[in-house]
Amino acid sequence: MLVNAIGLLAQIMSAILLITGLWTPVVAMLLVAAEVYRAGVAARFDDLGVLRATIAVSLAMTGPGAWSVDARAFGRRRINVDGLGD
Repeated sequence: MLVNAIGLLAQIMSAILLITGLWTPVVAMLLVAAEVYRAGVAARFDDLGVLRATIAVSLAMTGPGAWSVDARAFGRRRINVDGLGD
């Protein structure tokens, strides 16, 4: 029971941090770890957990958006490729 409550609290706090865009890569990787734990140790393998882990990995790789707290605090990083776009 206590493990479920801690997991729920971790998911709620992670969701709040992701919505505000604070520590996006770190929080996303923690969500991936939580989903892997849930699928492996807790034996609750389902499609929704795989989807959440996949979204969290992609979010960790792409980083926060332009209006996030991370972008305001640390600056927005862009990758410019010569010959593409502007």
